[in-house]
Amino acid sequence: MQIEKTDEAIKVRADFNEGGTINPIILKRGAKTFRVMQVNGRWEDREGLYRIFCFSLTVDSGDVFQVAFRPGEACWRLTCVAFQ
Repeated sequence: MQIEKTDEAIKVRADFNEGGTINPIILKRGAKTFRVMQVNGRWEDREGLYRIFCFSLTVDSGDVFQVAFRPGEACWRLTCVAFQ
């Protein structure tokens, strides 16, 4: 398995539930679109006063993406990809 660390902006389609749960559904990295097949884990980090919502996701290609949502900036970042 090959691991690529990155810090790149990506587009994410996600459901934001009333209870505060975020469920990523589709990721777009460049021209490629990936469907989220499984949420492997979710956790929160902090940068100073700001919360960052982090996810480990298995996508339809079989790769595992780690992504982070920064609500203060309303942006998603891809932080790591583990390729099959």
